[in-house]
Amino acid sequence: MYNKYKEPETFWEKVEEFYKYNQKRLSRLFKFAAVCLVFIIGFKVVNVATYNYKLNKDVKAAVAEITAMIRNIRTLYATNGQEVSNISELLIQSGAVSKSSVGDVGIKNILGGKIVIVSKIRKNKKPSESEKSSFVLAYQGLPHGVCVKLAGLDWGNSKSGLMAEAIGVVDEEGNDSALTDIENYDGKEVAVVGKDGKVRYTEIKQRKMYTVAKPDDNLTQYPIPENAAILGCACGKLNVCSFVLRYSIFPER
Repeated sequence: MYNKYKEPETFWEKVEEFYKYNQKRLSRLFKFAAVCLVFIIGFKVVNVATYNYKLNKDVKAAVAEITAMIRNIRTLYATNGQEVSNISELLIQSGAVSKSSVGDVGIKNILGGKIVIVSKIRKNKKPSESEKSSFVLAYQGLPHGVCVKLAGLDWGNSKSGLMAEAIGVVDEEGNDSALTDIENYDGKEVAVVGKDGKVRYTEIKQRKMYTVAKPDDNLTQYPIPENAAILGCACGKLNVCSFVLRYSIFPER
């Protein structure tokens, strides 16, 4: 005699019967899912490794170029005197900057962005710390990751001539927030016109504490901490971040 088929009653009995009649199909499905999971994890691991490799390579190249640029700028000042204003042109003429790095916008950096150099020559006989003759080097057109890494590196101290570092973003009109912040890191009085047309004077403060850092300073943490740099290098996926350094022309002796 044949056993009479009994309809499963409970939920688990139904699950057991379903598995019994679909065991081979489910086994193939689980194997396929496992292969897909391994592929996805492997793809992400390779993707992260590739990103980190490129990031480290770009940071290393940027550091080498910035370091060489600072050395060449100081050499030109030592040769031509502190009254030099066209420092970018002299760098090109001296061969310190290759012709392939010169474009319509000026000097291009190794990552495809722009290098801006601004001279700050003070004629006071006894200038204060903020009035020392100095130069500002802006390294623009950076990806977010490179900007964060550069901000966290040790670029020297007051004895080596470092006065400040800043991070920011270059907008569509070419305005560099890092250049603005590093210029105003010690506070300045500027004329401000109110809605009533009257001129008022106000003191410019740092835009945000995490965008500017000074060595040997109690008010800012140097180098800029990573969590602060992530906020300060606010360019997202666009390569419009900027990293700026300000040095006195000659280090302390």
